[in-house]
Amino acid sequence: MFYEQLNKICIERNIKITPLILKLGMSKGNIEKWRNGKIPNGETLIKLADELDVSIDYLVGRSERSTK
Repeated sequence: MFYEQLNKICIERNIKITPLILKLGMSKGNIEKWRNGKIPNGETLIKLADELDVSIDYLVGRSERSTK
């Protein structure tokens, strides 16, 4: 669920996931883990939500509203 939501947000905003996570100091290996259903830790979720300007709940699919 997490990866699908992240991918959806990135597509809507014309953002590539790999450059995004590298910009935030994360490993490209995370992408494969996320595709396989793993959810990032809290610190990573915060970084991604802040960078994408969405709530963590929206990022993990718990809210339909993207606002913080």
